[in-house]
Amino acid sequence: MTETIELELYGNVEAVETKTGDGIPRVVPQTVTLPAPSAGDHVVVLRTDPDVTFIHVLPPESDGLEGFDSDLATTTTVDGEPRSECWVSAPALENAAQLSIDTHDRAGDLETVDIDVDYRGWTARLARRVREFKHKRRANKALARR
Repeated sequence: MTETIELELYGNVEAVETKTGDGIPRVVPQTVTLPAPSAGDHVVVLRTDPDVTFIHVLPPESDGLEGFDSDLATTTTVDGEPRSECWVSAPALENAAQLSIDTHDRAGDLETVDIDVDYRGWTARLARRVREFKHKRRANKALARR
């Protein structure tokens, strides 16, 4: 059975500002990629539209937990449709307060973003209407959370 769960989603934040050893601020992508899970791993598989390129799992700001970022370089086919895929540790998703996504530029035509979650046979769908987002406000909020 698939449930629909609405989370606060932010999109199109493609880079974060960091300082390098020379003290010059630079904008660099933040990427962590997990290996494919083995049978005993406690991981959650996330699958979404191929136009979604990056996913950020953000914990509550006050709890001191680290967030998780993953690029969606792995693709798969589900029911004949291409899907981007990544793996997130179950505790990271369990503690998530927000989910943030990046998309290809051409994804401006997307009306919704669906993220399918699969964990040990339990499935859910995280869904949100893209047209409800205001890009500038969304980007500013997402950057402020970093």
